[in-house]
Amino acid sequence: MALLAALLLFPLQAFAQQESVLFGKINRVEAGDVLILHNGVRETEIRLSEAACPKPGQDFSKAARRFTTALLYGREVRVENVVKRKGKLYGRVVLDEKYLDRELLQAGLAWWDVRYSKDEELAALQDAAQEAGKGLWALKKPEPPWEYGVKKRKRKR
Repeated sequence: MALLAALLLFPLQAFAQQESVLFGKINRVEAGDVLILHNGVRETEIRLSEAACPKPGQDFSKAARRFTTALLYGREVRVENVVKRKGKLYGRVVLDEKYLDRELLQAGLAWWDVRYSKDEELAALQDAAQEAGKGLWALKKPEPPWEYGVKKRKRKR
């Protein structure tokens, strides 16, 4: 009986594991770290899980969006480790074994989001871009988007 139950549950477990990976074509780039993925049936908004680009209105926001658009627009990608946080989907976007978070950090167009990532390799990429003064690291005091968003909300009150 236990064997029968295990055999019946196995397809459900395999399906649940497959849900953490999405495939599709990038139809739109909303921001450097926010993409619209189309899988042939529907569109899904995906945010990067380990890097955060400047928000609209911040320095280098448009540069990050142009960078991501040039790299991914119209291309088929794989999104790994998909998780839902605060009602939004986050994942690791991969194209031809290039990992978008890594590419943005190397170019100095994103912050390593230490709140959600423990990948020390990404920290090293950010440090290298910072030392080289690449992208947003050319600014005197770049403000992470999570701090910018808090200040912007306070100003609206």
